[in-house]
Amino acid sequence: MNDDLTVLTRGAAQIFPNGRGRAIFTSPARREVKLPSGNVFPVAGAQLLMKRLAAGNKRSTRRLFDGSMDLFSKVVERVMENQILLGQPPSGDPGLLDARSWSVAGVWFYPKTSQTLQKTMVQIHVYDFASRMIIDLGLVVLKARLTDVRRLTPLNCDAKPH
Repeated sequence: MNDDLTVLTRGAAQIFPNGRGRAIFTSPARREVKLPSGNVFPVAGAQLLMKRLAAGNKRSTRRLFDGSMDLFSKVVERVMENQILLGQPPSGDPGLLDARSWSVAGVWFYPKTSQTLQKTMVQIHVYDFASRMIIDLGLVVLKARLTDVRRLTPLNCDAKPH
């Protein structure tokens, strides 16, 4: 961006049973970052949000560690009563959109500040997918719309392995 080189960051992170964690970066340089209790990773954060929505919570705050910086980002989310309209329905099994859904507005803050990192608006459905998403990064706004949705065949967990 602006003729600056992009820096590739690599590493791994884990959270221990006591709730604390660590991230070990291997690129661009080897370093370790200790994560205090209460941080979640992006996938776990999304799962936590779905549980909170199903329980009827209209507002949540969480600390998210995604590895893009050494500290966590604070995320404040609130459920909106109005849904984002899709405009054109997706192909496949659009009946999946008829189930319960929530419009979730999120504000992500830089670590230890009240400065906004990004704003999000996501229409999340009870079946764990999003039909529309807007991510405002300040310099650019990304918009995504679900164009195809299909019901998956249920897994037969009792079947014997081949």
